[in-house]
Amino acid sequence: MERRSGQLKVSTDAGASALFTLIGGTFVQSEVNGTERPALDVLRDVLKWRSGKFYFTPRDIQPKASPRVSIGEILLTAMQLEDESRR
Repeated sequence: MERRSGQLKVSTDAGASALFTLIGGTFVQSEVNGTERPALDVLRDVLKWRSGKFYFTPRDIQPKASPRVSIGEILLTAMQLEDESRR
């Protein structure tokens, strides 16, 4: 996943869904339930889901002028924020 380009869709049986667009292993766009939001916020929502399914579809995506955040960096930040919010 660290260098892939495409779309990662995560969904729950209850109907919630998140979509991450990646270029070269970096998040360039993310949305939850059809609403575009920062990748960190969407990832924190997804980490709270107890079960679900995910699909990765490789795609050749053209870069946009949006900020990019690596998967590893944002995952560590999201986990740290979730841990701190439980204290």
